[in-house]
This record gives sequence, structure tokens and C-alpha cells, in this order.
Amino acid sequence: MKKKLNANFIENASNKCKAMWSVINKELGRASFTQDNIVIKRGDMILTNPVPIANTINSYYIHSVQSLVSSTLDMNCKFSSQSGSIVFSPLSITEVLNIVLRMKTKSSSGLDGIPSSVVKQSVNFIIKPLTFIINSSFASGVFPSNLKTAKVCLIFKNKGYKEDTANYRL
Repeated sequence: MKKKLNANFIENASNKCKAMWSVINKELGRASFTQDNIVIKRGDMILTNPVPIANTINSYYIHSVQSLVSSTLDMNCKFSSQSGSIVFSPLSITEVLNIVLRMKTKSSSGLDGIPSSVVKQSVNFIIKPLTFIINSSFASGVFPSNLKTAKVCLIFKNKGYKEDTANYRL
């Protein structure tokens, strides 16, 4: 019975790989990792506050990237700037509607707290202002600053010590 339920769960999932790993982790008794219990060690200090943890992780990745870049790339290469070389044509309401409707329906959300499932359900009410915002951005060449913010979540790699920043991915 359990085997059949798991097989049906995987078969009916939109993301079969994710569903398979969900079943495997559930069967192995692996608990899901939450962001609430992150503890990071920096030197002799144990950090539990989200702001110092974020700053420590940020410093770790900045240093990692700088080390990688300095050891592998020749930074003396020159690029010529081509101002105004990309032109976007305005999108129609139908084009934006089709893009929204093709989004994966998920209950997870970004910084605004609005999941794609809600966006898709309310698309008929927001499609005109959404299309206007997109086309205004194309016409002006300016992308709204508020939309440049990302929600970054730490994911423990399930190896090594949870207190070590090197054992997390973004």
C-alpha cells in the first residue's frame, strides 16, 4: 500500500525528481531543514542572530568568488561598451498573460509574499497594470530597483558541521 502511494505521488507530481527525493527523505526519516535553526561559527563566536549570520555568509562567498576569479581569469581583457544596443519591443497583454499562465504553480513566494498560484488566480485583474510596468521598463531602459532584490535561502549540504559556512549553499 505504501509503495503504491509513493509511486502515485511521484507519478502525479509536476516535478518528478523533487517528488522522488521527497519520498526518499521521508522514508529515510530525514527531517527537513528550516531556516529558523541556523547557527554559524565565526572564529570563536557562535552566531544565532540572522543579520550577523547573513553578513558572515556574504563575506564567505565574496572571498570565495574573489579567490576563484583571481586564480583563474585574466582580468586585463577589454570590452567595448555598446550603449543602446539592446531594444525590446513592447509586449501585448496576450503575451504577458501567456507568460504568467506558463509559470509553475507554486505556493512558495518571493519577498512580496505572493506565491505564483495567487498571481495566476488573479491574473485577469492585474494583467493591464503588469503589462504597463513591463513595457514602461522596456521603453525607459530602467528596471525598478524594488524588483532587483532577491530572497536568498541557505541550504545545508547535509555534510560536515552545520556551524561551518562552507557547508551551506545558496
